[in-house]
Amino acid sequence: MRGIQELAYGLKAYTYPVLLLLVSVYAVYHLMTGDRGLWAWYHARAQVAEITMQNQQLESRVSYLEKRVKRLQDGNIDPDFLDEQARQSLAVVRSNENVIFLQQQP
Repeated sequence: MRGIQELAYGLKAYTYPVLLLLVSVYAVYHLMTGDRGLWAWYHARAQVAEITMQNQQLESRVSYLEKRVKRLQDGNIDPDFLDEQARQSLAVVRSNENVIFLQQQP
């Protein structure tokens, strides 16, 4: 009878620490690997860095295109740029110019 009481007392003494340990392990596991855990946070930071770089590239492209458009707007037309664009898009060549065709290397 006394052995059963000692066993019951021993189980009670270890129940709370074991439960606390299990809950702690569960919490740490989800802190690391959960949907909003450290691992997900690390990947989100990497995505933010990549998207920021893409955004900077797009902003520079937009700036470049805005400058080109500004050069062709009414009242501010750049004749050299207009001539260049006409030659490229329409394949226009003046009568006193020679055209040399080059092969593109693969």
